[in-house]
Amino acid sequence: MNSNSQSSKKVNKAPAELSWVLAQDESFDHLKFFDFFSTYKKRTATSKFRSIVNYWIENPEKKKKLLTNYNKWKKSKAKFYWETRLISQSSEPLSDFAESGTIAPRTNTVTTSDLDSLKDFFERNILDSRSGAYIIQGVDISAGFYNFQKSVCEYIKENKLTYEEHPQQILSLSSVLLLSQNSHPDFLKFISLENLNSVKRTIRNQFGMTASRFPRGVIMDMLDIHDDLQEGSILKTEAEIRFLQLSLNQEPAVAKIVKLYQALLIFLPPTVVAELNEATLSARYLQPVFSVLFDMESSQFSITNENNIECELNPNITKKRPDGQWTTGVSIYGRKANGFLEVKMLSEKENHSKINIDLVRLGIFSKNSIDVHNLKWCMAIQAIGTNLTFFLTQKVNKNLLLMVELEHIYFPQSREELVGLLGLSDRLFKVLVAYSSCTLDSNNQDNPEEGSSETLSSPLMKTITESTVSKKRKNYQQHYCR
Repeated sequence: MNSNSQSSKKVNKAPAELSWVLAQDESFDHLKFFDFFSTYKKRTATSKFRSIVNYWIENPEKKKKLLTNYNKWKKSKAKFYWETRLISQSSEPLSDFAESGTIAPRTNTVTTSDLDSLKDFFERNILDSRSGAYIIQGVDISAGFYNFQKSVCEYIKENKLTYEEHPQQILSLSSVLLLSQNSHPDFLKFISLENLNSVKRTIRNQFGMTASRFPRGVIMDMLDIHDDLQEGSILKTEAEIRFLQLSLNQEPAVAKIVKLYQALLIFLPPTVVAELNEATLSARYLQPVFSVLFDMESSQFSITNENNIECELNPNITKKRPDGQWTTGVSIYGRKANGFLEVKMLSEKENHSKINIDLVRLGIFSKNSIDVHNLKWCMAIQAIGTNLTFFLTQKVNKNLLLMVELEHIYFPQSREELVGLLGLSDRLFKVLVAYSSCTLDSNNQDNPEEGSSETLSSPLMKTITESTVSKKRKNYQQHYCR
């Protein structure tokens, strides 16, 4: 094979890093690549960089410039760079967080090196950004969040954080403000409950959620179909056809909810079955729900065994994939993940450590996707059985991302429970209205050059979190699950 054909041959699968590279435009170079993928070892980082430049940079002048600059740097400054980076990196890989709740024994001792690494991380990322203040009804949310972050930094000097009690604190160190149904009392010292509710209302208003209501006439029509089926006046197949006919000529969000009832009528068993394992729960109960509600021409939901780019770009955060993800885009390397799913069986609802590790993972995945793809928003869903909690993460500025709980909805496990979902049509409709904004072309940051704060790496996260699990610890975030 001649050299020309060799150089023009591309690998079959686009590398996970390519989406990030393409988003950098003219600012991309070897140092920026190595710094961003700081968890890669030298051999991996250099190999991936050369592969991307050789096979995926199509502008010949740009390719030549990148390789020339890299080769020049390699001969003069590379040795010092790699030695310095090796010293600053922790060699301990993440195993417990990656396995989403499997906690491995580890020492409770915080070394001087750990403290120095944490101090450096905080100095770089816990910043009082007055110029980009986020103010709601006269209250500076940015300042309150910054003061909360400082209090967390002080707390971990003497104490460990726990996943059961402190997911809000853990996420805050990666600049994510978790606003779920309840907040930790320590957070309410800095921002009142009233002001937090104002933030949630502002987010809902921004996406048109407060003004959105599911048409009452359509609800009555669906109830009539359900009653006719229960009374035996129509067959199940006839009910399915009537739901499909009802969905015609409706606005897209309304049509999706009507089609959801049709899909549940098809897939659900007549009565509740015994406890389901995670795979069955995902395949039979959750996949139909999410595919009907969230699949669009530009986006697609999948439960997958493959790592997504947000895993691979930050392997120290989590080496385990999310249980599901939504992606938009048309090309292989142009697709963007804008939604994530984590699943636990209902029998695990009392294991607050596992449940909240999933919650933290969703926050980290969402932040990474926003950072990598320069998004404004990202959706996340936590499933405990068929109890679903919907979150929307929004980037306010580089020092503040809001992870706001939108709704908590119990989905039926059998056809006999299906009528209960009719009363929740308004809430489901509002979630769809919010998600549709995440799939639009407008879901791009207005000021991507602002940059992003760092995500707390897993070695540091292990340093500040408790290794033990206890049901006695208070969990402020979780909803009642049935």
